[in-house]
Amino acid sequence: MFRRIYDLKLVRSYTPFFKLSWSLFHPLDEHSPIKDYDNIKESLQAVAVTVTGHDGTFSTTIYGRHIYTPEEIVEDRYFKDIMKLNSKGEISIDYNQFDDFEDESASDSLSRSGNPS
Repeated sequence: MFRRIYDLKLVRSYTPFFKLSWSLFHPLDEHSPIKDYDNIKESLQAVAVTVTGHDGTFSTTIYGRHIYTPEEIVEDRYFKDIMKLNSKGEISIDYNQFDDFEDESASDSLSRSGNPS
């Protein structure tokens, strides 16, 4: 078993306002090191994701890390959009759907470029 470390290109690599939700999207295009996922998923042990950010309130660096096993990797799905405008025109977040998915065909909250429509 061996490890490979890649910096993955993200559709949006930063967010200026982190109090809301932010999903990381890596396009599986010809430049992706995991473009042949269908061919490597049988031998895949895990994918480690690390994120580094800056907390402006305390002026400190923050880190996040999660290791995904093959059983946790979901193909051809998008997370449901948990951010909605309420009746007052304010943004509300429905955390009850935080881990919920929808089919790629049902996703109209994202264009193919990954930007909100």
